Amino acid sequence: MSESVFDYSQYPYFLEGENRTNIAKRLNTARSSVNKWVSNFLIKCLERLDSKPIQGRPAKLTQANSNSFQLI
Repeated sequence: MSESVFDYSQYPYFLEGENRTNIAKRLNTARSSVNKWVSNFLIKCLERLDSKPIQGRPAKLTQANSNSFQLI
């Protein structure tokens, strides 16, 4: 397996909680390759979360109003 190839076979292992060392052993590849894949995967997931529009009605509580509340 080449480091530059994005391999979808790594998905199930990572999503099921398998550690990166074991994923590398199962796929007969370097752990550094798995680390790069996981980093790219996590970055892309975060980018998708940021790009999703916020749903629901807008908040009625403004920043000025929220400053007037105190925690009891």
